[in-house]
Amino acid sequence: THPMRKKLLMLTTTFMATLLLTSCMITSALIGEGKQYHKEIGNDELIAFAEIAKELPTIQKGSLIMQGKKYWFIIRSVPKSNQENIEILHKVLTEPWKEQFQFTDESGLITKDYLELQLPYNVARVGSDSPFEISLCLRYYTVSDNEKTRLKEMGFTVLPDSKAWHRCFEMDGGLYKSPQENIPQQQLRRVLPVKIIAELTEDPKMTPIKAVALPFAMAADVVITIPVMTVFLITHPMSTRW
Repeated sequence: THPMRKKLLMLTTTFMATLLLTSCMITSALIGEGKQYHKEIGNDELIAFAEIAKELPTIQKGSLIMQGKKYWFIIRSVPKSNQENIEILHKVLTEPWKEQFQFTDESGLITKDYLELQLPYNVARVGSDSPFEISLCLRYYTVSDNEKTRLKEMGFTVLPDSKAWHRCFEMDGGLYKSPQENIPQQQLRRVLPVKIIAELTEDPKMTPIKAVALPFAMAADVVITIPVMTVFLITHPMSTRW
């Protein structure tokens, strides 16, 4: 019986080793090679908001442009979720408010001094028209019944035990080079800092952002500046730190 037990033990050990190796291979395949982490690969400052005023072959009417000094961040008016968010954000930007809006996180509890855009790994690596995702979360303190009603209609919710209202705008779009010959005048009372975050791996072939030119010709009747009335509270502007 002793040789039999020894053979059984060897078979069990081999089986366990094979199982462990298979598990490691599956895990490796799922997460990919190399360690993935998020890294800031660029920054900018928004100086104006604008919209596409006419239907174009490459971009839809009503699309929102966040105009920076280096890049233009274009949020297309499709899909429907983008369109709904753009319409409400347009109201937030252009209607009169007694107080200042703040950037925050998904919980509404943490104050941020910048907008954060996420670029997927492959875009940061090889470049393209650089699709991005943004979760623009806003917080607003008010005791005005009129403002509370307006905020509620816009989908804001009040934070527990607080006079603060909160809402996130989940959108996606494309990142393009700012047209240097047509940089708009600063329309915002205060520039809005932007951080561009990418999911990277420890890959020596990694390259910086490769932003491409705008997908349409600039013309006065194409890009219309949005008359922003809203003021955003930025306590630590990035330009003072960088």
